[in-house]
Amino acid sequence: MRYISSFLSALVVIPGKALDLRVGHGRPTTWQGLLRVQWLRVGPGLILAAFGLIPGLIGGAALAADERSMLDRFQYNGDILYRGYYLWRDLPMANNPTTSGQARREQSWADYQLCQAFPSQCSSISQTPNKESEDYSTIRFRLNMAFRPSPYADILYAIEVGHLTFGRESSTSGPGSGGRGSGRVNIETRELLLNLHNQSRVLNGDLGVFNFSTPSGIVIASSGAGGRIRYDWQSLRSTIEAIYVHAVDQSHIDGDSNGFSDTNFADNKLGLLEWKFSTPRYLKGSVYGVASADDDPAKSDPVESSQELSRMYWGGLFVTGKWQSLSLMLHGIGNWGSFSRPLASDPVVAKILADPNDPMNGFFSTAVKAPARKKYHLNAGAFQSALRIQLSDFVYVEFLAAAASGRIPGDTELDGSSIDFRSDQFRTAGSSFSYMEIALDDSGGYSIFAGGQLTGVIARGLQLNWQLNPELALELAWFDLNAVQTPVIHTNSKYMLFTDTNEISNDLGTEWNARLSWKVFQDFRINARLGWFNADKGYKALNDVAYGDDIYEFALYLKQTF
Repeated sequence: MRYISSFLSALVVIPGKALDLRVGHGRPTTWQGLLRVQWLRVGPGLILAAFGLIPGLIGGAALAADERSMLDRFQYNGDILYRGYYLWRDLPMANNPTTSGQARREQSWADYQLCQAFPSQCSSISQTPNKESEDYSTIRFRLNMAFRPSPYADILYAIEVGHLTFGRESSTSGPGSGGRGSGRVNIETRELLLNLHNQSRVLNGDLGVFNFSTPSGIVIASSGAGGRIRYDWQSLRSTIEAIYVHAVDQSHIDGDSNGFSDTNFADNKLGLLEWKFSTPRYLKGSVYGVASADDDPAKSDPVESSQELSRMYWGGLFVTGKWQSLSLMLHGIGNWGSFSRPLASDPVVAKILADPNDPMNGFFSTAVKAPARKKYHLNAGAFQSALRIQLSDFVYVEFLAAAASGRIPGDTELDGSSIDFRSDQFRTAGSSFSYMEIALDDSGGYSIFAGGQLTGVIARGLQLNWQLNPELALELAWFDLNAVQTPVIHTNSKYMLFTDTNEISNDLGTEWNARLSWKVFQDFRINARLGWFNADKGYKALNDVAYGDDIYEFALYLKQTF
């Protein structure tokens, strides 16, 4: 206490004495006096600075701690993706709208023969429609944000700007369709959910809008609004996940990829239960079940003849195993359920109603009125497999196969009726199966089977993967496509015009793919993709194509993550 008292006295008294020595008594002559004078000059400033610095230090430490707390409570990441497409074909497609939304006029067989025989007499007008050559680009920005207000709750939000397409105009306009000009760059909610969990995060519950899919996206790959529960069963090295979605986003069907603003947002109930396992250690996979209920009579227009109500179920087993240099993937899917349509659309009844000479025509014309319906049952399936052989540390080959029961889209029954009523017609809840670059693809550019729909198709392929160096990888692939059942042709005005030269076959064609991936930086990657589809007799017979063979697609992907 004596030393503290002396220090406080020095702070107050010494400066005063030093002031007296300096002003009233001249310059000091002892070293104590000199120290007092120097203290008089700098002491008060040091004291004030010290007292001013202490709150700053305290505040700075508190601010740094608060910043660390904020970083713990808020995180974000995302990416920006640019895609450039170059497309070319001389093969007419089943659905080929122009930028105006009207069907593209294909060159007639007579015009084609004239151009081949007399090129100098073939005008540019008659040459142009039988080929297509265009290029365009898309860009989109994705931002994922996570807020952690408490140790037991997270708020997750993902927004997407785009896709902005430039190089060609969209065929639609207005909110939710992309619009035109700068107005078509919409900000879309891709994910928005409240995540509740225990402290160890073993048990998680989500409420809101989120992405979900089945393996490979064959059954469904979409987003929806609902709830999800996930439990990590660590002792069994597995995860159990249950999802209930009250509304499913189906914007990928029309290809504009702009999410929940779309008018085709489907308000149907869907449930998914999946058990993912990784035991024993050499085996990984999942067992899953999907149920879809779109059978609310209140949504059915009793006058609309094409309205369908349905309850569909899928069950799947997906496993991958690795033994030394061999890897095997097997994926089997069963599809069951029932659907009902107005009785007037039944193939048998429709045939009677279309024939005024049928003796039952008068009876059905009077008796078959809405809301009379008929129920149909479904029992279908799909399969996917891949065998990988590791040739070296840098090269491996894969033998691929995928198929689904039913008849391919665009085909008919033997009696000319719709294939929609078939019991083996494999259905999906929203397929997004990107198996190759053109024929079975849902990533943009050309697509022969929309959404990678596998129904009625057998695809077999061979793929070579070569890691050229740590940053550069090359992939080459060949696929052969066939229809499960030979297409039925009733009306064919072009391909079957000369029956002695053309025939019906289930050979749809072959496709060659090449992909080059370059990891320029840790978070910047460039992908170049090339696809070439060469049509065979099955495709030409199904789509009534008399000329042309090829579809080409080149795509350049630039992706920056952060």
